Amino acid sequence: MLELSRASTALQLLDDKYLVVAIDGSDFDQPFNPKSENIFKRKDGKIYCQIHVNALYDVLNKLYLDLIIQPRPKMDERQTALMMLKQLAQQEKDFLGLMDRGYTGFNFIENCNRLKHCHYMIRTKTGYGGIKEIATLPDHECDIDLSCKVT
Repeated sequence: MLELSRASTALQLLDDKYLVVAIDGSDFDQPFNPKSENIFKRKDGKIYCQIHVNALYDVLNKLYLDLIIQPRPKMDERQTALMMLKQLAQQEKDFLGLMDRGYTGFNFIENCNRLKHCHYMIRTKTGYGGIKEIATLPDHECDIDLSCKVT
């Protein structure tokens, strides 16, 4: 991230404004070690020794900006992505985050909404899930001011 701030004048930006980053995670097998914290048991009973790698990638400049490795049984892609996005937002530059279906969730989306400089696009599946309910909401500000007397 330090290099990103130093090289900001040479970076390619979308519309001369947005750093375009992709976030995704992948599992990687390791040689089996019965004492490893990376042991993962699938639903079919097969046992693996795996790590989960979460990456933040600058699409236009072809650079990895951040990488977080987690034990597969303890992985949390949304929380890890949020950590990386919060760090990126500290650079005080607008960015567009691209994410796949695993990042869809109201809590994650609201956290992204609260990050200054964060713009995002999350791929979602259609046909099921709570996130499709967003399509039925009105396209205007939904917050209202409310005051009441508590006794």
